[in-house]
Amino acid sequence: MNDTRGQYTDCVVAYLDILGFTQFVTDSTNNPETLGSLIQAMQAVHAIPAGEKKVSTVGGTQRTIDIRRRFFSDTLVFFHRKRLGDIPQLLFLIRYIQDQLWAKGYCLRGSIVLGQMYWLEQDDNVTVGPGLIDAHKSESELAVYPRITVSPELSQCITAKNIRATPFGGDRSRLSKYIRQDADGIFFLDLLNPEITRHEDEQLNHWEDGYSVQCYPDRPSSHAAVLNTVRQIIKRNGDTTSSKVRQKYAWLNTYCNLHADSDTED
Repeated sequence: MNDTRGQYTDCVVAYLDILGFTQFVTDSTNNPETLGSLIQAMQAVHAIPAGEKKVSTVGGTQRTIDIRRRFFSDTLVFFHRKRLGDIPQLLFLIRYIQDQLWAKGYCLRGSIVLGQMYWLEQDDNVTVGPGLIDAHKSESELAVYPRITVSPELSQCITAKNIRATPFGGDRSRLSKYIRQDADGIFFLDLLNPEITRHEDEQLNHWEDGYSVQCYPDRPSSHAAVLNTVRQIIKRNGDTTSSKVRQKYAWLNTYCNLHADSDTED
């Protein structure tokens, strides 16, 4: 708090990693295809530029959102000031990255919390704060399955403030609609909800001092294709000899089945 260059700031913090990454790396030493797949996954993640701001266009109005990001190995950290209206932007970005990784056969696991982070107006790549510790602890102790947990404090805040879902979800929906409570009482991001914004041929665009994920609302939803991709991931990993791994993909299968009927509506 005595650092004259910056200070702790109330933030929304996301700590994410790739499920089973250590085993994938081990397998890649003897399998060039696995190594190639890992490289493609890392390239998809690192396509999100560092030191730039996310550009959002909602209702014809363009603005920038300062979402700081840090990547190391398979770990992804995002954080932004606790501006409640920016939370859907962060979730939209996470959804985009997960879709990219699902397409390459990988699942994210992580946690999103409210917490304090060191903040300097000009990003200097220093990443420290109790929010990061809390997010990492939640990811390692609570996420368990291929899900992205949402802390009770953040979930309650989203509900109490009636935050709108745009651009993460439909224009008339509330963000709380896309946070589901699991059987174990843990809140998590309902990334397979068919009403989440995802369209065919979306792409990441780079600007002079920012970036954006461009969707085309006039094109069909890609939900059915994403759901099918997740089912293929479950099929490839569900017969492993490891009971812990089987348990994780069994959870994903149960979750996938919750939206089993929705892909026929897309």
